[in-house]
Amino acid sequence: MHKKEYPKIIGYLYDPGPWWLLVFGLAFGFFLTFGVCNTLYLHSEPASVALYSLTGLTGLYFIYLCVLYCLRVYRNYVFPWLYNNKLTRPFVTNYTLQSAFFTVTSTLVNLCFAIFNVIMAALYHSLWFGGFAGYYFVLIATRVTIVLSYYWSAKKHWFDKKAMEMAKHKIALAVGGFLLLVEVAMAFLIGHMVFDTPPIIQSPFFAIVNAVYAFYKLIVAIVNMVLSRKDGDPIVKSMKDVCLSDACLTMVSLTVTMIGTFADGDPMADMKMLVGFTACVVVMILSALSIIREIREVWIRRKSAS
Repeated sequence: MHKKEYPKIIGYLYDPGPWWLLVFGLAFGFFLTFGVCNTLYLHSEPASVALYSLTGLTGLYFIYLCVLYCLRVYRNYVFPWLYNNKLTRPFVTNYTLQSAFFTVTSTLVNLCFAIFNVIMAALYHSLWFGGFAGYYFVLIATRVTIVLSYYWSAKKHWFDKKAMEMAKHKIALAVGGFLLLVEVAMAFLIGHMVFDTPPIIQSPFFAIVNAVYAFYKLIVAIVNMVLSRKDGDPIVKSMKDVCLSDACLTMVSLTVTMIGTFADGDPMADMKMLVGFTACVVVMILSALSIIREIREVWIRRKSAS
């Protein structure tokens, strides 16, 4: 395969066509159904790892395709209608208002889920859920710090566009470095807890809440990824990285909750190790790429300024 063929393949994966939505939807349902049946009746851990891994991969791409085509419908049909309505036009045309609304809403939802994990940790005396709660609180603090740093920099450098761009790249560099350190710490925590028996959760309510939140975070992360593909703003990319970090760990939290609810006391260490370390490695790679990108941008700007 020639190197010049790679961009065509990547472009096709970005937008493969509507029929693939049906294909991956059916594949996701197939693997999920057999994974649940295996967990409930066969109790084969290698099969569970394989089936849930395939469920995760097909599910992620299925959600991505759903978001992609929903955004296309919004742009072609919903947005023109909202724009022509006097009541909704200010909201759909004011980017600052939209950003503030979605940032506040997302932070409140994250705060509620962090508190939910604190309650789970207290009810089941679980270090797992305590670690998840701490991680979510750290991500909330990171989001707030990004927003405050951006507005402080904008206030300080409102008269100097180059200085403002440099400040944004420095913020993004700091966020990338911080996320990398947090993920390394989380990887050690997961390594310590992976062979522990998860708490036996009697009620499926907690699993349902966790699944709803995981689905919500995946959609938000994919929406951010789709919308920020062509946006080179470092603050937008930093918020996207934080959102992806949140979504990745939410999958670990969902895995532990599902094991505690349906696995009848089986620790399923292989499953937790696979999901946990995959999530950490993905975020570490994103953070490392962000650090490399921002160091390069800062170096270029300093060199051009000298």
